Amino acid sequence: MTVTADQQPYQQGYLPVLSLCQQLVYKLGPLNVDTGAGFVTADNYKDVVALAEQGVR
Repeated sequence: MTVTADQQPYQQGYLPVLSLCQQLVYKLGPLNVDTGAGFVTADNYKDVVALAEQGVR
């Protein structure tokens, strides 16, 4: 494997649905959530392994 993407399932899945519901029910503006762009490569995988073992999301 050369590269893999770092995903944020909570921020990319639940928050958009929450935002839509708040817009429809409470007439609020949309949420703007920056999920960042992260890639795991051979150069930085050790940092990511440590976080994954701790259960950091």
